[in-house]
Amino acid sequence: MSLLPLAAPRIVSIPETRHLVWATRSPTPPPFAKLGGTTLARRLGLQYETAWHDFANSRWHEAYEQNPWYTYREAHSSTQRWAQPDGLILLPGQRVVVVEVKRKFTRHAQKLWSLYVPILKLIYPSLTVSGLLVVNWFDPAESGPIPFFVGSPEHAAPDRNNVFSWKPPA
Repeated sequence: MSLLPLAAPRIVSIPETRHLVWATRSPTPPPFAKLGGTTLARRLGLQYETAWHDFANSRWHEAYEQNPWYTYREAHSSTQRWAQPDGLILLPGQRVVVVEVKRKFTRHAQKLWSLYVPILKLIYPSLTVSGLLVVNWFDPAESGPIPFFVGSPEHAAPDRNNVFSWKPPA
């Protein structure tokens, strides 16, 4: 079930981030999509992500959607690309929180704020879109965006590098 409706592709540029010329929700995954991982780190990451999805589904029920697919194109390329955030939380007041789940804070999570949030802003301009990085632990020596820690995913605000430290139940 799709939390947010499929929308017609919007052709707009968002110059403050990527130069997206269009983006749309995809009702199906791309043909190359596959699950699983071969390295220990990847398997542990997927295990942590699965625990988050279980928690999020039990907390927000139908207001949480995991792993939605989007297609987009950037101005410098004619190639259709795919993006898949880890989750979406639809909150009261026309707010949506785009969730990326990582076992630890990493600069690779930057795509949350540089890609996923702009895609959702482009497709759903009437919604207030915030990005939220869910992490198991934070290493202050790791380079990356300056985090703004929130006590709850509902406190994620737009235009901030929101980070929520979450430990799965033992």
